[in-house]
Amino acid sequence: MKKIENKSFFMAFQDEQLIVLNDKCIGEISRSCQLVEHGGEVRVRRFSDTAVLLELRKENTTKRKQNFTVTFPSLKVLKQENWKYCFPSLEPFISSDCAEYDLEYSTWFPMQFLSIFGVGGRVLTLVSLDETQDRKRFYLNKTSDGEIYAKIYYQGEISPQDILVLQIVLDIRDGDWHESLCLYRQLWEKRHLSGAVSPIWLQNSYVFRQWFLHENYDDGIFEKKSGNYCIEEKLQEDQKAFGGVDYVQLFDWGQTPESGRVGDYMPWAYLGGSWRLAAGFQYLRSKGVRTGLYFEGYLISKSSRLGRLKGRIWQVMNTKKKIYSYVGAAFWTCCPRVEEWHQALYNKIKLAIQQLNPDAVYIDEYGCGIQYSCHNNAHQHCAETQLDGERMFLKSLGSLNTSVLTEYFPVDNTIMYQQASLTYGKGIINLTRFAFPLFRQFVIIRCDEPIGNDIQSLKLIFFNGQGIWISGNVNDEKWFSSEFLFLLRKIYRILKQNRQFRSENCIPLLYYDPEGICVNSFIDEEATLWTLYNASKSRKYKVFSFSKPMDVYDVWNDKIIGEGIKQIKISIDAGEVTCLKLQGEE
Repeated sequence: MKKIENKSFFMAFQDEQLIVLNDKCIGEISRSCQLVEHGGEVRVRRFSDTAVLLELRKENTTKRKQNFTVTFPSLKVLKQENWKYCFPSLEPFISSDCAEYDLEYSTWFPMQFLSIFGVGGRVLTLVSLDETQDRKRFYLNKTSDGEIYAKIYYQGEISPQDILVLQIVLDIRDGDWHESLCLYRQLWEKRHLSGAVSPIWLQNSYVFRQWFLHENYDDGIFEKKSGNYCIEEKLQEDQKAFGGVDYVQLFDWGQTPESGRVGDYMPWAYLGGSWRLAAGFQYLRSKGVRTGLYFEGYLISKSSRLGRLKGRIWQVMNTKKKIYSYVGAAFWTCCPRVEEWHQALYNKIKLAIQQLNPDAVYIDEYGCGIQYSCHNNAHQHCAETQLDGERMFLKSLGSLNTSVLTEYFPVDNTIMYQQASLTYGKGIINLTRFAFPLFRQFVIIRCDEPIGNDIQSLKLIFFNGQGIWISGNVNDEKWFSSEFLFLLRKIYRILKQNRQFRSENCIPLLYYDPEGICVNSFIDEEATLWTLYNASKSRKYKVFSFSKPMDVYDVWNDKIIGEGIKQIKISIDAGEVTCLKLQGEE
């Protein structure tokens, strides 16, 4: 039996078995459980005053690739009072309820950690340091008897004569899930997450506007008969409706009647040359609006020259050796590990940048990580390769010296190869926004369908200090109600005028009451900004006390609450937001 100890806890283990895990503040946390399932050698060493490093080593001594499936760690936390947990999925679960969660490493679970807290003011954190794109699933189950099972499942391949090494940091300290999030950030920033920083213009962007050249969900900006673009008129219309526009993306710029929407990206004979569109981009830039071009990361129109030549060869096949068809019969779905396809797409993007000089390119469908797995034997790769294929391609785009955005928020192993993303989700909090505070995300409320009067989603976007993706006709009440547009203009103004929203120092759910008022905090050297949201179904009141006198300004209603005060009482109606600015002398 081996023993290891630091200032925070003591643990004893033998082979793959955890004998006991004893916290020096609250006593026994775990005992008699398998640290690893399905084989491998476990090593444990002291990592810090509050943490140990668990390392699994699994060797392939053969001359062939070996598939592996392993669970590491497999940890059982014993019942002790009432444990709580944070399961940091896209819409995170922070609760003490009995529940079971199981999600694959993807945009739906992009951050590799689990948090268990609440007993004696202590928090247990598991952080995976795995930098591979092998398939992983994160599992947490609080049973009816009060025990919590935390597991990470891995699936992949080991090359001949190679060793699989998986590392987990197990940390126990004072605090709650906030400490888990901070620890995760610290550990990953030492590796490569310091690269997850958007350029300043993207950090300052909050309205992402999608335009169409051709009539689609909105009027197109290109007039075929005259060969002219109505860019100036369109911009003025949008600025009046939204309060401002920071970034314009052209969705169907590469579309022609003969070649379809995606694949060739050579519409210049149809559009009368590239120079007019390039001039339009320059005009937008002169008005402080950045521009971007849409590309498809997986699809090729079958009618395109590229589709006719290569689509059938590059296509993704499912487990039944059938092609993916949910996108419709007009497209091929291409495998992300076919180098020839990636080189072709890279060349298309490079040429478009040279022709139009956009500020960014957008790769549609990238970032999700789990919608496609390729089983086409002709491609000669392992089956589950989507995440790895996306990462390799995004890394290659770094040589083009332009910003890269994807449809989904990427996993933490990929985020350093792009500069921003779109994202989904309607939960109260988006933890990734606070884990990567300088990486801009734009929330899609509805994709390719009217938003209508969904002001609730807009309020949550503001609560988290995020940007918004907008597509559709501003003159159609079905797409955007007048109430929605009025609120968007107000929110846009507040986001742009208060630089605290762009601070690296921000705290999610500084105060968290799922049946009351929740508070996010954004801090810089000038002031502290609070966004507040009433998550309940009735009007709520809350008293906030300060350790020193503060000047409190109601940003939402543009009025002073008090100067040099040490306490405020806030009331918020159900489902409403507000915003306060706090300033005081040190």
